[in-house]
Amino acid sequence: MVLSAEEIHQIVIMTADWHYPVMTVANMFHVSPERVYQLRKSYRDTGVYPQPKKLGRPPVIVSPEIRMIIMAQT
Repeated sequence: MVLSAEEIHQIVIMTADWHYPVMTVANMFHVSPERVYQLRKSYRDTGVYPQPKKLGRPPVIVSPEIRMIIMAQT
């Protein structure tokens, strides 16, 4: 399951500030306890809430010349 930035923020707050058990938080968000520990450690080390990675391929920049060739063929 992919976690949103808000869910990551909630996980860190629940485990670091409110001292909820890791297993409880992991079950609430349908992630493994290892992932909860990883998020908490990242926050503790950097002081910044972890951001989710962007999924998918990066967009390819097509030059205007190639774009015109493609548009001419359709």
